[in-house]
Amino acid sequence: MKIFKKYAQRYSTFLLVLLLLSCGTVTTLEVPNQKISVKAVGPLFEGVNTATANFNFKDLLPQNTDLKSIHSAKIQEFKLVPIVDEFPENKGFTALLASPNSSMQEFGFSSALKTDESNFKLAENQEFLIEILKDSSQTLVIDFTLTEDLYDNLEFEAEIKWSIQLKN
Repeated sequence: MKIFKKYAQRYSTFLLVLLLLSCGTVTTLEVPNQKISVKAVGPLFEGVNTATANFNFKDLLPQNTDLKSIHSAKIQEFKLVPIVDEFPENKGFTALLASPNSSMQEFGFSSALKTDESNFKLAENQEFLIEILKDSSQTLVIDFTLTEDLYDNLEFEAEIKWSIQLKN
């Protein structure tokens, strides 16, 4: 029994040290708000329409940041501002993200948008963002429902406030 206690004590200390070393540290990364120009090419008809923009999340990060070190990612705030004088009547918007190696995922929605900016209701579960942001490029997709036809292009400026944590 004495031998068992001796080995149990020695190995439990070793396992504890090993566990602490393997955990690493998590640091929060300061990321500037991202502004993305989004465009829907007209003509746009009554019903659901889509505006898209491609971007590279890595461009926001410090130069030597390894995308594989992203431990958690969350959109804290999303705003969409139409770039027109008179915005057409609409029934609401859905915001989605995708990347070449992941499926499109919804991260927020908003009721009818006017000419001023609109705050979106964001998804509570955003774990899918990690996979999308680690990819080589990203696509922002805005689906919106018009109540009337529009024969021009429709442009928006999207602003995303990110919360990113890296694991060292």
